[in-house]
Amino acid sequence: MNAKYVVIFEAVFNQALSEAEGKAYVKTAHFLRESALNDFNCIAFQAVTEGTQEIALSYWNSLDDIAKWKAYMPHLQAQQKGKSAWYTKYKVTVSEIVKQYQS
Repeated sequence: MNAKYVVIFEAVFNQALSEAEGKAYVKTAHFLRESALNDFNCIAFQAVTEGTQEIALSYWNSLDDIAKWKAYMPHLQAQQKGKSAWYTKYKVTVSEIVKQYQS
């Protein structure tokens, strides 16, 4: 993978989240991940949850694709739901990848 950018999403889940809201979150996250990969040129998407904390990394080749993804209506709706119900706090960082290597 030779991506130029990584979007780092860090969040803390609302501990009062109901089971139904938790299931809605999982369904929405899966849908949005597939949309990023299939419709917005996302190269790879990884997410890890530990306790109430989540971190997701998505890899991209252009800032334009990232901007289109951010403006995608289902993504905007999920952002609002995240702010109002799913998360107690979150942070998004967009970084340019300067060096990458693997074995």
